[in-house]
Amino acid sequence: MTEISMMLLCPWISYLVAEGLNLSGIVSILTNGLFLGYYANSNISQISKDVIKTGYEVVAYSAETIVFLFLGIGIFSINHPL
Repeated sequence: MTEISMMLLCPWISYLVAEGLNLSGIVSILTNGLFLGYYANSNISQISKDVIKTGYEVVAYSAETIVFLFLGIGIFSINHPL
């Protein structure tokens, strides 16, 4: 459980620190993800890897679905000339 918590909290804390210092939060998350993938991923148990992978896939799929829903709704809200 600690491994999963650390893998989820590290990018969030990195983002908060970067935004607090008026730096790019997205670059901070990207850099943090690279380091976590390189160093932390090889040091956690297989069960934690499976849980984290499934959790990130669910979040990514949900975010992608929401984006496409907003794009689809946006098409109908544009006033098209007749």
